[in-house]
Amino acid sequence: MLKKKLIICVFFGFVTYLIFMLFLEPVTKSWKDVNQIDNLHLQYRNLNFSKDSGDVLSFVHIQKTGGTTMEKHLIFNIKDSNCVCESTKKPSCMCYRKEKNEIWLICRYIQPKWPCGLHPDLATMKKCAPNFMNSVYGSRPRRFLYATLLRDPIHRFISEFRHIQRGASWDSAASLCQGKNLASQVTSCFKGSLWLNLTIEKFLSCSQNLGFNRQTWMLSNISEVSCNPAEILYNENLNNKLLSIAKENLVSMAYFGILEYPTESQFVFEKTFHVEFKEPFWNWNTSYAMEYLKYFNISLKIQEKINFVNNLDIKLYNFAKQILFQRYSYFVAKYGMPAYKNSFVNESFQFNLVKILKMKKNLPKSKSKEEQLRIKKARAELGIIS
Repeated sequence: MLKKKLIICVFFGFVTYLIFMLFLEPVTKSWKDVNQIDNLHLQYRNLNFSKDSGDVLSFVHIQKTGGTTMEKHLIFNIKDSNCVCESTKKPSCMCYRKEKNEIWLICRYIQPKWPCGLHPDLATMKKCAPNFMNSVYGSRPRRFLYATLLRDPIHRFISEFRHIQRGASWDSAASLCQGKNLASQVTSCFKGSLWLNLTIEKFLSCSQNLGFNRQTWMLSNISEVSCNPAEILYNENLNNKLLSIAKENLVSMAYFGILEYPTESQFVFEKTFHVEFKEPFWNWNTSYAMEYLKYFNISLKIQEKINFVNNLDIKLYNFAKQILFQRYSYFVAKYGMPAYKNSFVNESFQFNLVKILKMKKNLPKSKSKEEQLRIKKARAELGIIS
């Protein structure tokens, strides 16, 4: 009897061990992945950033990640940023070093606007930023640092779809692949300047859609992988290569934040660059992107397809959260918890009838842009090329 009980105990102990290892293995593997490139990302601890010497911070603005708001924080919200702005409808600012007629920040709002082109990826920005500074301010030793903001991949993708549905287009985006404009090397998902009658099904069916895994390929170097997005999407080896490059680039960046974690993102920025923001970051409200799937009764099949075409972004986002919280924990241990508390843009935000109607119509934010879209659609329906 004792022998039988012993066998049963050993058996159940072994089964418990197997179950434990099944759950532990993915976590262990994930953290090994982090530790393999740990030395790269530890540079943030002793960056010794100085905007008044030879350091230049370049912001990589990935579409629909909250980059516009982040860039406004960099210009308007940093104490002693020394940014000089023209009084125009859209910000036009130059952030200068003290006692030098030279800027320390490269972003969309400086002059000229988008100095490295519209929404350049990281690889394009790395080539452009030194050339831009040398051409405008002369050649001298400088240290170029890069920053970006990430967002939940599904919410970001829905937001991009809705943006294009409103009449936007990024065909003129500056991302390069093997020296040529990437958008010009892929088959366009639509004819003309406007994707008429766009649905989520149509958006997903275009294999050349640059919105697929956008965060991963924009933080990678697509020239080293393939200029054909469809080829990457269905090739596991190319998938792994693209993701691996993106992870390595992400941890080697001086800074990245995550839209869904404003407190941690702000604190890490302040302690990395030894600056202070005047006001705490807002908790960005992403309700429209979140509610879209529910309100329009998007089928499970479509939701699975959205996950599939963004599977690399999902992996990168989960990896990024690990790194961000590593950095946050380090600074909390060193400086203590942040004293500020972030606030929601609108804590009483509810999906009332007005907001539901706005989401359903999916109109631009202003009346003037709404009128521009109406004219653009009318011209497109008549076959007039803008």
